Amino acid sequence: AQSTLTNKSRLKLLHRREEHLQDLFSTSRAAVVKLAQEEGRYVQFLEGVVVQGFLQILEPSVTVHSRPQDVETVKQAAASAQKSFVEISGREIQYDVEGTLPEDAAGGVKLVSGSRRITLDNTLDERLRLLEDR
Repeated sequence: AQSTLTNKSRLKLLHRREEHLQDLFSTSRAAVVKLAQEEGRYVQFLEGVVVQGFLQILEPSVTVHSRPQDVETVKQAAASAQKSFVEISGREIQYDVEGTLPEDAAGGVKLVSGSRRITLDNTLDERLRLLEDR
């Protein structure tokens, strides 16, 4: 009888924890969508993830994929990211920006190496999904 009560209590606790986490992720999702609408912060975020992507891929040419509505913003962020990359790594890098991600995505970028062998998903949706999977 005692172990049954302990188990029920543990299951209730896990259920509450799961509900709380789902609440947290839906709040985070709303904040992430809001970030993509605040141009100043969004450009800063994009510049950071593009530099990070350039440094992880370390190839001379990269294609940066974004939402169609973000192409100009991503071009601006990628130009700054290119300068930062050159300062950090001492290597040159060429990039193209394409608006091929879905329009309803939360934002962010996906980087593909020139050889098309390396793909790095730095979209806001993917970053949130990785946290949810933990």
